[in-house]
Amino acid sequence: MRSIGRDGTVVLERPEDYDDDLAVAVQATQLDVSRSMATRIVAEWCDFFRIGPSQIRELEFTSRTPKRLFAALEGQTQLQSLITKWGDYDDLAPLGGMRSLETLELHSAPALIDLNPIADIPSLRSLVLIGTFRVHDYSPIGAFKRLEYLAVHPGTERGKSTTPNLEFLTELPMLRDLSFGVEPDDRDWSPILRLQHVDRIHIAGPTDMRPTMLDLEWAVPGVAMAITEQHDWDESHHWVEDHPSDESP
Repeated sequence: MRSIGRDGTVVLERPEDYDDDLAVAVQATQLDVSRSMATRIVAEWCDFFRIGPSQIRELEFTSRTPKRLFAALEGQTQLQSLITKWGDYDDLAPLGGMRSLETLELHSAPALIDLNPIADIPSLRSLVLIGTFRVHDYSPIGAFKRLEYLAVHPGTERGKSTTPNLEFLTELPMLRDLSFGVEPDDRDWSPILRLQHVDRIHIAGPTDMRPTMLDLEWAVPGVAMAITEQHDWDESHHWVEDHPSDESP
């Protein structure tokens, strides 16, 4: 089945519907089909991706991405953008050969542990990691010298999500927008002070963090900008709640 999504992206359920599109959204799982057909559809996509580079430049998986399907992406070295909604994959090695990849978004990847397999991708400009709570070392991100946008919000299975330290953030000279929900094991937030070139910095920490959030707000323009924007957003929504429209429904 071939359809067009709300944003105009081509949505495919089976590879036979692919027509040399440059941007596609694939729904290979969670379909209203029999179990045998579901297995067959995933196998078809695995064969399609494994055979080698296609014309696809932007690929999004809009349903669960099973481990074997993610592994088959090794053949898609031409990709410039890859987005997954969720999946049980635990190895990023299939992405290592994607030398043109600029955008990578991994949502709800609870089995993922190691980011090192993608550290050699030179072209990455935007990285989003959501629901990666088993990753306990985010320092490989420091290798992405062209990175402009970084959002890391791993959630948690129990307790807090942590990384050894935040030094790797200072190794990103082109970073402009940072949203980081991980606390450093060394309890040192001072590397944020060196992110003077970053336009917007969203971070959260405990009340006893050092430097304090107030210290960072005063010293780092990007932190001040993010706090101001959040305050403005909160104020505007409180106003709407306190001043409901007088118009009849």
